[in-house]
Amino acid sequence: MLGVVVAIGEDSALAVLGGSLVLLVIVAGQRMQLPLAARVSVGILAVMIVMSRGFSHLGVRIGPLPVYPGEVFLLFGLMHTISGGRKIVWESPVARLTLLVIVLSLPVAVAGIPVWGIDALRDYAIVYYMLAIPVGAAVFREDEVRRFALRVLRSALLVHVLYVAAVLLFRQSLEAAGPSFDGVPLFSIRGDFDALMLIGLPVWLLAERRANLTVARWEWAIASLGLLEVFALDVRAAIVALGVLLVIWLLLGEHRAGAAIVGSLLVLAVLGQLVATSPLAPHRSDSSNLLELAVSNVVGVLPGWGNVEQNANANLRLRWWSAVVEWTAAEPTSLLFGRGFGRTLAIGPEFQVGYAEGNYARSPHNGYVTLFARVGVLGSLAWLTIVGLPCWRTFTRRPWTQQGGEEWWTLAVLGIVVVVGVGAFFGVILESPFGALVFYFFVGALLCVGDQQNRITQSVLPARGE
Repeated sequence: MLGVVVAIGEDSALAVLGGSLVLLVIVAGQRMQLPLAARVSVGILAVMIVMSRGFSHLGVRIGPLPVYPGEVFLLFGLMHTISGGRKIVWESPVARLTLLVIVLSLPVAVAGIPVWGIDALRDYAIVYYMLAIPVGAAVFREDEVRRFALRVLRSALLVHVLYVAAVLLFRQSLEAAGPSFDGVPLFSIRGDFDALMLIGLPVWLLAERRANLTVARWEWAIASLGLLEVFALDVRAAIVALGVLLVIWLLLGEHRAGAAIVGSLLVLAVLGQLVATSPLAPHRSDSSNLLELAVSNVVGVLPGWGNVEQNANANLRLRWWSAVVEWTAAEPTSLLFGRGFGRTLAIGPEFQVGYAEGNYARSPHNGYVTLFARVGVLGSLAWLTIVGLPCWRTFTRRPWTQQGGEEWWTLAVLGIVVVVGVGAFFGVILESPFGALVFYFFVGALLCVGDQQNRITQSVLPARGE
């Protein structure tokens, strides 16, 4: 594989690598005689988890429209959802509400095209990415497809840790001289989503261990490496998300899971201290060791607690969020329905920052502020219902504690949804395919909570009249 990648040149390296991984998943599913559409969609989603931002930004242009792997995932996922009698997925009130929001928002996006051009459809993605919800429900509703998806996505989380480690080792050369698409380095792991998926692996393994499934020691070692990489990536949002996850686990009574994460972090802090003080270790300019960096990242989230750069960034974001909320709420119509799609949310010169001149960040890097600005109070309430109901039902039912442990995966999926949801407060995760499609796919999976138990119960009940 490496020989093929090198032979065809670096411009196609990521496409070949990502495409080969998707093909591997498709072939693996063929042996299980699973539907092709399901195999393709799960394969693309898995590679998004492995390679994140780089693979997700690969694309081709059809006229003015770019087509990314995310759109291909939705196409095949929806084919699987509506074929073979799977229309029952749409009987879920959450799935119907999802479709209603997407349909009602489409005319608003189309109306914005004459004024704002292709940016109107680009911003509409924050809504239509929710199509991944019924796809996740369809995949997890069928026993064979669900088991296949769980194995593939678990493997993707494992490989992601190793992928991040490889990119970290060769980071400077890859980002400076490596391939790019639309000016975005393809071998790039600076996004929050990369760090959030590093947290996803120990969450997944702890859920398996709680269900008395076998987890190898080398898998625990890779998960520990992933937690170390969270701090090395310098992503404060991921550290905050990890803290929120620990609090939720304690509320759920999952004290062993929380203790395992805390214990791992303490061990990693000691190891990081030893490695950082080694004469062979390359020291960062802003931190003398890993422990200091971790503390700096955590307190740096709050204005006034971090270094000068962190404080300036945090203060700018808070002003930007406040300005966008006030601008959206200034008129009754925009308060209820939002400002629509296409218009930049960098609503003043102060907020036109980020890239080269004339190519600044259009989003305030808070998915929930962006959602409110685009669709207003009504759309935000609908979104909260769509995402909140499956999560709350899972939280209150705790299906992973039921006898037999058939739904152990719900603890892992809920954990990843929480982690990505918290990370969305600090970035564009829900506005980009590499984060949004994974997030909504797992939200859709939670719509199936109780399905397995119900089928088991019905299978053992005596027929009427017996």
